[in-house]
Amino acid sequence: MRYRADIDGLRAIAVLAVIFYHAGLPGVGGGFVGVDVFLVISGYLIATLLLEQERVRGRIDLWDFWARRVRRLLPLTLTVALVALPLGWVLLLPHYLKDFGQSLALSPFFATNLLFWQEAGYFTARAADKPLLHLWSLALEGQFYLVFPLLWILLRRAGDARWPLVGALAAVSFALSLRASHAMPEGAYFLLPFRLWEFLAGALLAARPLAGRSTQPGWVGLGLILLAAVSLDAATPFPGVAALLPVLGTVLVILWPPRVLGAAPLAFLGRISFGLYLWHFPVFVLLAQVWPDAPLWPALPLLLPGLVALGWASWRWIEQPMRRPGAGRHLLPGAVLAALVAGLGLHLSQGAPGRLPPAARIPLAHAERWAMPCHDTLHASDLRAGRLCRIGAEGVAPGIALLGDSHAGHLTPALGPMLAARGQAALVFSRGWCAPIPGFGTAAPGRGPECADFMDAAWDSLDGIDTVILSAQWANFTEGRRGNMPPVSYGPARHPGENPAAFATALDGLAARVAGRRVIVIGPVPEYPRPVPDMLARAVLAGQGAPASVPYGTRNAQALAALRAFAARTGAGFLDPRDGFCTPVCRAADPAGVPYYRDEAHLSTAGATLLVQQLMPLLDAQVSARLR
Repeated sequence: MRYRADIDGLRAIAVLAVIFYHAGLPGVGGGFVGVDVFLVISGYLIATLLLEQERVRGRIDLWDFWARRVRRLLPLTLTVALVALPLGWVLLLPHYLKDFGQSLALSPFFATNLLFWQEAGYFTARAADKPLLHLWSLALEGQFYLVFPLLWILLRRAGDARWPLVGALAAVSFALSLRASHAMPEGAYFLLPFRLWEFLAGALLAARPLAGRSTQPGWVGLGLILLAAVSLDAATPFPGVAALLPVLGTVLVILWPPRVLGAAPLAFLGRISFGLYLWHFPVFVLLAQVWPDAPLWPALPLLLPGLVALGWASWRWIEQPMRRPGAGRHLLPGAVLAALVAGLGLHLSQGAPGRLPPAARIPLAHAERWAMPCHDTLHASDLRAGRLCRIGAEGVAPGIALLGDSHAGHLTPALGPMLAARGQAALVFSRGWCAPIPGFGTAAPGRGPECADFMDAAWDSLDGIDTVILSAQWANFTEGRRGNMPPVSYGPARHPGENPAAFATALDGLAARVAGRRVIVIGPVPEYPRPVPDMLARAVLAGQGAPASVPYGTRNAQALAALRAFAARTGAGFLDPRDGFCTPVCRAADPAGVPYYRDEAHLSTAGATLLVQQLMPLLDAQVSARLR
């Protein structure tokens, strides 16, 4: 197959976008689309290769094709993973090392995307703690290399209809992607059926030669790729419609390649792009373990030359030699076995917690003892069918309802037993990202109008309930964001800047809805920049003091003002968690080192117990007022 320097130049653009994105470079919030560029290129090159095999040999040698793909992907992938192993042993906390072991064991089998899909969700570990997270895209490529040649051979019988059928399959995959980007965003992101159309968009280009000497459409294509890199972010439903920008852009560049892409510096970076991609992410993750609060992007002038050196060395001494037939015949099986055994060992040993001193293991052990039995278990249709989640005493009619997002759900491990001891029961309506306000939706990925529908059904299910407890991560609904996540809009807000007004208006409407009921509003709990158990463990390891919380007033001022106004207007009780957690400095753990938090903001059972102990006198006061 004829070498095209411009495609290497395009690879350089793609890998730099990904590196800048993972480094947190401001203005490159959509740099993840570099992966989409790679997928289209792969589809084009593989289809071109298969066509050439058919033309020259009259058939496709599947075993030879697959062997070449394995030699292309696995040697360097396993090298990077196994080099990361001892560094992870030293730097990763046990639960992250356990997860690393899983991804290490699956990496030779192109299955890490399935693992990360299963792990993805509301409480998934941060990307900054997963050194091999980036291998999900390599798993996609491996799965495509397995499936596409079989499909190609099968479609050979279709004759001239082969290409239209490939196009039809791409259209079906794109339609599935559109649907799944909202209905199941994690699956849409990680799984091949929803990404296949991107590969096939490239494959379809193999049916025609280059479009001509004009490069103007190619420049438009580059513009689309760059537009995606600077305009999209993690809050964008993806893939789906947004993925059309990098995919269409790549198609235009492949058909009408701008000459600048063939320039020597870009072509060089493109040749070593596989190594750059594989090395950069574990390097970034492991650096983040050492300097967790330091942004990476200011260090890019120092990091990039080192990554380029690693990429070139990998290309020179691993990628190139392994392309030869028979290369690595003895080494590769050993590397696969090493990854499998080491990965399973780390996973089965729970990340080898014995590496840490006992004082560092205490917060990590308690972080795992946590559950929310009523959170995200029911949908609006369940509530309307009478399927409700209750806690507390059995055989007692619930007189209390707890409504909110996960900050309602995190109270249930403590609230349930305390209510049971008092002979009381409560209904729980807890849905991630959802404000406990009827009709108040969100643009958070994967939620859409679901929040509004769920809370409508929840409030319609309160017959016989006279005391309502509202608890949420309230600042989400005014600030539009949680932690470092991109901001999203709530309710009728057209953009996050309108969130405070939309939230205040929604509370005005809620005031009429709560008339005749006793209401308790639980204010925002103090939050932390990273998972509290991790911060406590690392503080022990470093001989440092207790971690500091995020400045409370900065994040919660607008939400607190709206909630206090609502409480004053309705006569609702207001519980300020700082009265229990901050004396006056906010505490992240009890004197024995047991953490009050499971992560950055969600309470552990110990933290929930502390907060519910604050709640009970207020609940008793509400009941006494009702009896009078």
